[in-house]
Order: sequence, then C-alpha cells, then structure tokens
Amino acid sequence: MVQLALSAHANAVAQAAADHGAEAAASLGAGPEEGQSAAQDFLQLAGQIDEPTIEVERTPVRASVIVRGTYPSVFGRLEVAASASVPVERVVP
Repeated sequence: MVQLALSAHANAVAQAAADHGAEAAASLGAGPEEGQSAAQDFLQLAGQIDEPTIEVERTPVRASVIVRGTYPSVFGRLEVAASASVPVERVVP
C-alpha cells in the first residue's frame, strides 16, 4: 500500500511538471527554454523526483515536454516518466 502511494504521488508530480512545462513552452512568444525552466522549477518546488531530465520540443503548432526521473520507494529507487503536448498559442488574423 505504501509503494502504491509513493508511485501515485511520483507519477502525479511528473505529470504536473510536464503539463506545466508544455503550457509555458506553448505560450505566445515563448520557446523551449521557458518550458524547460517551468518544468524544472515545478520539480524543485514539489520535490519527490530526483535526477530529473526534461526534454522540450516546440514546433510551430505544438509544444511537447517529457519528464523523467527517479523516486524513492520501498524497493529502492524506481523510474518515473510523464509527457504532455499542447497546441502553441498564436494570433490568427
């Protein structure tokens, strides 16, 4: 039961960081750097995920973020990964 709670929390934190990073990268006038920074800041505040890697891709129409890392468990350190993809904000005449 403890392992299930640890796993659920780590997955929720990783997903929230990916969502936050994707939204930041998709903002009008933003780029991959903003997504990277937003996801990293979220992970630092939330804790739980160690050794994080954050991949950000921004095309003219989509921003995508993948967050990977490890978290403590009753079985040692386990891996977690989450991704998010959102449309890029743009002005349509």
